[in-house]
Amino acid sequence: MEEFSSLGFDIWSWNPFLVAIYIFVIDFGVIMVLRRAFEGRWYLRRWWSFRLGDTVGLPVYAGFAAVIVQNHNTADRFYNEVWWHLSILGLGVVLAILQEFNAFRSGSLSSRQIRKPSQLYHTAIFGPMFYYAASVFFPVMDVTLHDPGRDTLRALVFLLFYLGTYVYDTFYGEQEPETDF
Repeated sequence: MEEFSSLGFDIWSWNPFLVAIYIFVIDFGVIMVLRRAFEGRWYLRRWWSFRLGDTVGLPVYAGFAAVIVQNHNTADRFYNEVWWHLSILGLGVVLAILQEFNAFRSGSLSSRQIRKPSQLYHTAIFGPMFYYAASVFFPVMDVTLHDPGRDTLRALVFLLFYLGTYVYDTFYGEQEPETDF
């Protein structure tokens, strides 16, 4: 079987459980350690996409996505091309910048909050996290359309779970700035 290709660091050939742990650690785990080490305390804030999406939704989606790309030949598809992967990563970086700009402009984050180590890391890791989630989305959908199974259903459920938390935070959640953050 030819493997799904990604930019350099290929997590998709790992054990799916390790993929989920890796996604959890580089996102939620590192942010929480930075909060404790540099900001002096653990805190979760009001964002459901961080509380549940980054702890459950994205890691479990990534684990099932790894199962899917390991068990299906997707090597001859457009989503294995370098230009596609660079486009997805570039889009993730642009979205990270826009998200921070909108949070500042709307008053959800103050300039002091944006400069906190955990928030700076969140902005920096958003692009790679978007890349990990979006680059494997097309193989997952390809397999879902041509050879659906429980793993594809599970992957899509957990991706939709994450997206639901993000939509809630973006459109319905509390938009006032937190004073103790």
